[in-house]
Amino acid sequence: MHSLLLLALLGGAAAAAPTATWVDPPQEYAGICHKMSGIYEVKLCLTERAYGVPGSNRAMEYNHVANVLAQVMDNNQNGVVDDEAVQNRLRDDNSVLYIDARCADSNYGADLVSQWMQDKKPAGRYQLVCLEDVHPNSCDIPDNRGGLIKPDGAAARKNSWGATEVRKATTATAGCSNVRDQTFEKVLSLVSKAAGKVHSSRWAVLTGGSTLDTALTAANGDCGMGHANTYKDPHSDKCTGHFAIYDAMCRACDGCTRAKGLYYALATYLGGLYTETRFEDVKGEWTMTVPDTDMPEAGAGSQTLQTKVKSLWDLVNPTAGNAADAWLPRQLPNGKYTQLAGDNKFNPAATKLSDLVTVKAAQPEDVDDDKDCPLPPPTPSDDSVDVGKIILIIVIIIIVGLLILCAYACCEASKQQKNEPTA
Repeated sequence: MHSLLLLALLGGAAAAAPTATWVDPPQEYAGICHKMSGIYEVKLCLTERAYGVPGSNRAMEYNHVANVLAQVMDNNQNGVVDDEAVQNRLRDDNSVLYIDARCADSNYGADLVSQWMQDKKPAGRYQLVCLEDVHPNSCDIPDNRGGLIKPDGAAARKNSWGATEVRKATTATAGCSNVRDQTFEKVLSLVSKAAGKVHSSRWAVLTGGSTLDTALTAANGDCGMGHANTYKDPHSDKCTGHFAIYDAMCRACDGCTRAKGLYYALATYLGGLYTETRFEDVKGEWTMTVPDTDMPEAGAGSQTLQTKVKSLWDLVNPTAGNAADAWLPRQLPNGKYTQLAGDNKFNPAATKLSDLVTVKAAQPEDVDDDKDCPLPPPTPSDDSVDVGKIILIIVIIIIVGLLILCAYACCEASKQQKNEPTA
């Protein structure tokens, strides 16, 4: 029987999101994590930078991550994980959400997180979450911008999310933050890789050939991908597709392109991208931010997922009774997990937290899916020094200087010859 870490409410306020209990890390994670917690067999690792000053906004941000994870795993919030097989896969992979303050603090390509991905010490599957990208009151969440979190039926979805004031919601009009909250995307990336291993024919993220892969290929069309140096802007007339990733670090071999495509499709279906502000933010990679046919556009050029790639819309519209779809969220996590016991704490039966003192040693076959997908060398920063270029410039300057001296010497010699008296 796993021991449990209980969760309490922030400040005791009824509307406040629950907050996880954060403990000192076990020896295996000492020096890596400043504090740790765990939800539904997923470990959460906080750096000292992310932990911040007690009572600061940092606590609200990293507890938002914990709540979103709980809502992804128990989306209907009935106290029972939606797909126990996916939970077991996450446990067996020793899955970890590594939470840092800024992405710059964990410079992808040469940082500790990247080293974990290559060396797996401690063995496991890691997902980086940067608190600078965590925004609990984002307008992405329908009920933060005046809509319903889960309208019942097509007509209700159109009436709620399609309302002008909801589609055009901003900080000024709705009081929510215009900044995109990337928490759901990062959590979904980790969970979807486990789900894809359990339900591979339908949801495989790390490998191709699944129903998801086929639908995303149709969405991509001829727009290419950044990692293949073939990216074309789907919001331009340079290609006919609707989805493309320009980031060369996001590759198919480690599941990034499929995980991101799944996020875009699912977030669209759940109303998370259906605002004019968000369309402008993502249109260089994803143009189908309108969920259903007959819904009004949200931004000039925004397209409808159900109309453009019906197979992808069908996929993220989960089939009732299909065990392979049990893990798929039916509503967008808003960071307020509501499965509470009478004492205003998370129901212990809902969280099923593993004992963090016992670190499960994931087997190599559990987490080596990307062994043939080595990280590319880090991209030099703008202020980095290219020694080769400097040497070349110096050589060119020397050659030019010598040529100028030679020309000057020749000119002086010619003058002297002209000035010499004839015999």
